[in-house]
Amino acid sequence: MTSKCTVNNNKGFTILELLIVAGLMLVITYFGLNMVRKKTPYLIKSESRKLVGLIQHLYNQAILTNQTLRLAIDLDKETLWVEQAQGSQLSELKFSQSQKSAYRKKKLARELKFKDVFLVPLNKKLDTGVAYIHFFQHGQAEDAIIHLIDLQNVNYTLKIAPLTGETEVHVGYH
Repeated sequence: MTSKCTVNNNKGFTILELLIVAGLMLVITYFGLNMVRKKTPYLIKSESRKLVGLIQHLYNQAILTNQTLRLAIDLDKETLWVEQAQGSQLSELKFSQSQKSAYRKKKLARELKFKDVFLVPLNKKLDTGVAYIHFFQHGQAEDAIIHLIDLQNVNYTLKIAPLTGETEVHVGYH
């Protein structure tokens, strides 16, 4: 009596199994990308509102503390911070970074960046380096326009009104 023994030596995956796994990966990637796309417009709106709030706060604080303040925006590192002036005469002002926790260096969300800052009194657009926007103790802010951009190239424009410190926000590059 002889017995026949067959050995099934299938060590791989079938094409059907590979197609199912590839399909699942595509579905997960699709939904993941959609979630990121939906999150980015929220981020630029949120960062714009935070920046508007900070600008209005600096305008008010400069008046209340009788001190010149300035918002420093590093266009290369996508960071911003607040500096306080030492001295009373405009020609003698020396600025140093504020130690208040609300004014410490902050980085923009990584999906956003500063496109440029236009300083109206100087008629100068900066897209690299550090831009400074001043807030004076007599109730005036430097006339400036800040442009933010996200990963989908959506622009937001923030225009600072020099006499009130209020900031208008516009979708698009204005």
